[in-house]
Amino acid sequence: MVSKNILFNHKFLTTLSGLVAIGVGLPYVFKAFGPSEHILVTWGKSAILTGAVLLLGSLLIKGEISKIQKWILVLGCSVLTVMQAPPIVLWFIFHGYSITEYTYQSNFVADWGYALPHIALFLMCVLTLYSYFSRK
Repeated sequence: MVSKNILFNHKFLTTLSGLVAIGVGLPYVFKAFGPSEHILVTWGKSAILTGAVLLLGSLLIKGEISKIQKWILVLGCSVLTVMQAPPIVLWFIFHGYSITEYTYQSNFVADWGYALPHIALFLMCVLTLYSYFSRK
């Protein structure tokens, strides 16, 4: 069982959110879902960049977190939280359909299961934001 201290530790949660964001963004950058629209690659790069900012920011925290560090990390987590909405919705909408550009055909078919990492990241970021704002 995970202790309450770890579960609500903002440094641990921020580091984990950053790592998961990088992991979620990589398949989009490397077109693991087949030849798809260019905007998906841009989304993946944005997720990786935001995840890297969270990861680096959390690793730079030594002792007590400063207000500027807190707000940079809160902003990064907020951006990641909002960024998860389109992929979550679209993986469900396009379940069972090909998601390639209309000029190129692919055998890849979308599945709602691909939304699960996005849902996990969304929940992680919400928990991370809660951990920042619940601290006295």
